Amino acid sequence: MNRRMRFSLFLLISGIALQSATAQIHVSVVASSAGFAPGLPAMGSLASIGLTGLTGIQGIQSVTGCPLPYEFAGVSVTVNGTPAPILAVAELMEYQQINIQVPFYQTSNSLLIMVPQSGQVGQLDAGYYAAHAAWE
Repeated sequence: MNRRMRFSLFLLISGIALQSATAQIHVSVVASSAGFAPGLPAMGSLASIGLTGLTGIQGIQSVTGCPLPYEFAGVSVTVNGTPAPILAVAELMEYQQINIQVPFYQTSNSLLIMVPQSGQVGQLDAGYYAAHAAWE
């Protein structure tokens, strides 16, 4: 390999390492689990959260008992600041999905979804998303 090819390879490898070291959780969608209608469903309903950036998730990991946990597979979710019970966390290649039950009691009037894991936090303003998705 010539010097230029080695340098290009170094930049490529460095970029990949830097990208994976700084990976962040990005919450891209929240929808009803029943029909995947965009936006946050009613309290007590089941919701699916589509995101990227979770680590350590392999395949589909489902909760096996009751009560549903507020943290599962190293992941937790809050809706308007209230912890949401988790049903499952799944990964398909680089995309992940979390299935939750929308909490009955919420601490604010905003519609903010937060997903923390290992010091990283992804969030989505579901109110903004739902209001705009209705017009699509």
